[in-house]
Amino acid sequence: MTLLYQSIARTVAVAAMGLLLLLGSSSANASDQELTALVTEYRALQDRASYADAAALAERAVALGEQAYGSSDPRYALLLNDLGDLYVSARRYADAEAVLKRALAIQESALGPDHVDVGRSLYRLAIISRDFGRLDDAEAKLKRTLDIWQTGFGPDDPLAARAMSVLGTVQHRAGRHAEAEALQQQALAIIEKARGPTHVAVAHVVGNLGLQYLDQNRFADAEPLLTRELAIQENQADAEHPAVGLAMTRLARLYGENGRLSEAEPLLRQALAILEGRLGPSHPDLAPTLLTLAVALDDQGRRDDAAPLYERALAIVDQSEGANSPELTRLLERARSVVQKSN
Repeated sequence: MTLLYQSIARTVAVAAMGLLLLLGSSSANASDQELTALVTEYRALQDRASYADAAALAERAVALGEQAYGSSDPRYALLLNDLGDLYVSARRYADAEAVLKRALAIQESALGPDHVDVGRSLYRLAIISRDFGRLDDAEAKLKRTLDIWQTGFGPDDPLAARAMSVLGTVQHRAGRHAEAEALQQQALAIIEKARGPTHVAVAHVVGNLGLQYLDQNRFADAEPLLTRELAIQENQADAEHPAVGLAMTRLARLYGENGRLSEAEPLLRQALAILEGRLGPSHPDLAPTLLTLAVALDDQGRRDDAAPLYERALAIVDQSEGANSPELTRLLERARSVVQKSN
């Protein structure tokens, strides 16, 4: 479960900008102008991680778009893409998958199976499949996305490289670590060349590669990457964005697993404050931070301090739709064991 992936809307900016250009053209009518205003407003909310409010506006835009263009128009499909992105960020996975499948069907029918906008729907559907453990389906969709974007944008396009990086995370979860590492390194080289070393897209890839190394207990390889991810995220315009809190959590996990518990705890408390401040007290993306902090306290012999955090994380996860990474699943098993013993 990652907000990690919450910057997808920025990653697929080509399609997003295309939608605004279509709606804001010189021939735009009143419906186009209203839609342009809605799109601009919900994207601003999305950038501030106000996902529920943004989704409500996107739902209005989808309804208006269907009235204005019909249910088979590619412009309507792009609005569905935006709504699907927001549903994923709000962890409404079932709603997101249904909306994105509708968008994909429209785009394939209206634009053809190899249009770059088809790649946008495939890409997000692949991430949902990965997060629910449907790795074969995720890999197939990402390979198709990569082929579409490399053909449409060129082999060294940074958007295609982002899909390459996500494909690497799927291969890592499938245990194909050498393949995954090679893809991440290739993606990183492409994005650094295209965007520069401090672009937020670089943070996504170094974070993915750093997590792979961390999962393999390659702490010396993971630390500079996770440190770099956090530095890039903190230097963005919004230093209190949830992406910063999640990057802190990943680096703190490394500290904890490497026995540096005194460094992990303050970073986790800072991360938790950022996430609660933006996402609220019960968003599913708080669970990894709560669990990692609980483990750090538990490993210091502070079980009484850790237990409420375990319980809170379990309550959040039990109310969510269940897209858990292997690492989160491991932490949840520990949390359930501690809570059962306490009771």
